[in-house]
Amino acid sequence: IAETIGVPTDSFVVAHQTHTTNILVVGKEDRGTGVLRPRPYDDIDGLMTNAPERVGCLIETAHALLANLSPSDEMGFALAHKKLWSVHLNDQNGLKYDQDQTFGAVDPRRALNQVRVLDKHGFGNNGEWVGLDVKVMRTQKDAVCMKHLEYSRKIFLRLLEISRSLDDSKIEMLTAERDYEELNYYILDAMLKG
Repeated sequence: IAETIGVPTDSFVVAHQTHTTNILVVGKEDRGTGVLRPRPYDDIDGLMTNAPERVGCLIETAHALLANLSPSDEMGFALAHKKLWSVHLNDQNGLKYDQDQTFGAVDPRRALNQVRVLDKHGFGNNGEWVGLDVKVMRTQKDAVCMKHLEYSRKIFLRLLEISRSLDDSKIEMLTAERDYEELNYYILDAMLKG
């Protein structure tokens, strides 16, 4: 893993996750623990660093929705603080279990908002990752069981085209005029023309 992401192996700190509420604060002095040398702790659910430059987040669409949050707002907040390191895009239908549906399948407008905020902030230009965290539907046949990934990617790329076709000056003008119905229609119309 270290070689793949270009991080020295001795930078990792590894715990044996036990799904408890035990959190251990680790710092630079702990690098390599659990990888190059034995870990002196057990029964740890999470590691927290005391080095702010090493702290970032991964936002997953469905998890944000299950917490009754707007995924694009959460992404924008993390991007504004330069702390969004990765995203897992998918979709979710209400406050149920973690459904991990095909990206944009439930709410295409919500998906467009996520694509737009990521693109407008240049996400991915510095090595950040976009993951498609989607699951095969339980009754899906083996021969077509990977379509959710294919379609999530296609939807992402199509929404990226739509987002880039929008006139930013028109959006800014409608926002300044507080004409939100016209703004909403402008965006929906662009989506429906596709």
